[in-house]
Amino acid sequence: MLNDIEINAVALFAVENLDYSADYEDDAGTFDLNGTRYYWERKACHFNLHIGSEVVKLPRC
Repeated sequence: MLNDIEINAVALFAVENLDYSADYEDDAGTFDLNGTRYYWERKACHFNLHIGSEVVKLPRC
């Protein structure tokens, strides 16, 4: 399980990259951050971030 600092780092990465970087043009994909692989899905109002068996909904800006 991630601690608060790691969750904040993942959330910051998602907010800054998933809607704005050409590397993440698809509506779903994976990224690696600090040695951990994350699966993400873009929804109309939020992102689903799959962290292990947990799914975290992160609001889109």
